[in-house]
Amino acid sequence: IQMPAIGQETIYVGADRLYAIDANLFDKPDIETIWTAPPEVGAITIPPIYAYPGVRALAELYVTSGNRVHALDANTGAVLWSYDFGGPATSMAVNETGVVVVGNGQMHKISRELGTQLWPASVSATVMGGPLVSDRMILLVTQAGAILLYDGATGALVDASQSVPAGVVGGPAVSNGRIFLASGNTVYAYQGNP
Repeated sequence: IQMPAIGQETIYVGADRLYAIDANLFDKPDIETIWTAPPEVGAITIPPIYAYPGVRALAELYVTSGNRVHALDANTGAVLWSYDFGGPATSMAVNETGVVVVGNGQMHKISRELGTQLWPASVSATVMGGPLVSDRMILLVTQAGAILLYDGATGALVDASQSVPAGVVGGPAVSNGRIFLASGNTVYAYQGNP
């Protein structure tokens, strides 16, 4: 079972399939399944992402299954589009216009509206945690301690720094203009140039 996503009053649980479960569990004696994803979606490989408002439906859910990324209507479970990533995905994130998917030595930005590739980029190391995305930039941190900043519109590498002296053990956190990374028993904090 993957980490669930919560949207409105629904809990989305990724396991052997994707399940939408009523969040009002205390009002009912049994768990109520609202919908189950269609068979073509299959087993969920990374946690689902809920996005509201949607661009093709009122709310949307983004999931990966095998080599495919799927956009679903969060209210009905209907597949809006599917995209073949070309290998196993290890993480993803969503911004206003796209879905950024990382894994298998690559990163793709996929149009939320059309489900087509906006650009690909190579990633030469294991990415820790998910990509952190804004409308303009994408931040990746590798297991070896590299901090990589990509242009969100083109996928071009904007800046790279080998700042962490030891291996990174988890995903990055960002707060107040700083990046926080854990390495062994140490937490590193970095601040970018203004």
